Amino acid sequence: RDYLRPLQRFQKRIAVANAYNTDFLVSVSSGAFLSSDSDSVHHCQDRADTGARSASFATTRLMNDSEHVALQVTTSSTTIRNDDNDNDNDNDNGPGNQNDSRSSCANSLDRLGWHKIFLDTRSIIPAWMRLSTPALVRQPSYTSRELCDQFKRFGTLLPIAHPLNMANARSDWYRTLTKSGQPIVDSLAELLILDMIELSENL
Repeated sequence: RDYLRPLQRFQKRIAVANAYNTDFLVSVSSGAFLSSDSDSVHHCQDRADTGARSASFATTRLMNDSEHVALQVTTSSTTIRNDDNDNDNDNDNGPGNQNDSRSSCANSLDRLGWHKIFLDTRSIIPAWMRLSTPALVRQPSYTSRELCDQFKRFGTLLPIAHPLNMANARSDWYRTLTKSGQPIVDSLAELLILDMIELSENL
């Protein structure tokens, strides 16, 4: 996995994923590299719950969009071992080995240290499309398995969130269709710009 070391060179890594199966192009498991076979720990970063704050809260700037953000978490950065690049067996495609490979990949990525943002766009999807899902139980940390189980639940009849949280404006029709997603794009852009300014000032 030669991609791990280049990714490690970044000072900060952010992953954004649509929760509750609202995105048919990029699943929450792919967008946030979650695995149902992984116990990788994700620390809750929640302004509303002081008791759920991890030690990294003070250095993690959060996305300011409480209406459309289901959860923000961080994983702890550790030094990548040599075997992280070598321990995948790509030649064995058996179901068990594929599951092990996905879990190993998710764990290796998580060890780089990430700020993961889970979006919940069901409030801007027409009401008749929404499906009821169990509420997320707030806690100080979650495993990759727990997040996968929670956010892979179906929350909509039609998974149309992908263009919404891009606020696609390539045409007047798209701009009208996706205007409800503009606050998501604005909040994410603000987060990225403030992070880049801070990082440049610390150079």
